[in-house]
Amino acid sequence: MLDFTENFAFTIQDEIHSYHWNTSQATLHPVCVYHRVNDHLQCHSFCIISDDMDHDVSLVHQIQKECIDHVKKKIHGLTKIVYFSDGCGAQYKNRKNFLNLCHHTTDFNVAAEWVFFATSHGKSPCHGIGGTGKRTATKASLQRPYKGQILTSAQLLSFRENIHGINFIVISKETMEPVCIAMNQRHQIAEKAIPGTRNFHHFILLGDKKVGIKRVSCQDHYDLV
Repeated sequence: MLDFTENFAFTIQDEIHSYHWNTSQATLHPVCVYHRVNDHLQCHSFCIISDDMDHDVSLVHQIQKECIDHVKKKIHGLTKIVYFSDGCGAQYKNRKNFLNLCHHTTDFNVAAEWVFFATSHGKSPCHGIGGTGKRTATKASLQRPYKGQILTSAQLLSFRENIHGINFIVISKETMEPVCIAMNQRHQIAEKAIPGTRNFHHFILLGDKKVGIKRVSCQDHYDLV
């Protein structure tokens, strides 16, 4: 499961008046990974921290890469991933992300499917992961009135040792620059939008640049190029 949380706003207890209008924030993107070990369900919690405020497909792709790299160290023999997320058109449910799904096996050496929650039904453990991180960091920053406040993504990452049970990963703007260039080049061929995208909730890779789509009991396929 994956989902963007509301951005983390850096806070100072005894801030001056002008700081109230400061808009410095950090992106938080929780990811919750479930898998089975000897018929027992296991869970791994991740939270990506970034100073990149563009919540777009390129950032989602990099988040997938970072999390998959970590998951492969914990889960040997990983062969398939089923993503669950909300249907936000700017981040997940769009033709660019569907094209990335077509390249998933090549990019990450593992097959994938993508399932979208119905509108207003996307609550998941991701909200608990994001809420825990923001609440704990905000409380610590407010308890530091003179120095040591958490005011940058790097300081937020350094605070991760005080939050147990969540694996924190940082993705910087500098890291995203080559990723955005590569993704923009790839997405130039994604000219065809899937008609009625909002009505479909399950996308399966069928072949090169072709995905299968499901809506309840009906199924169809669509060429992206």
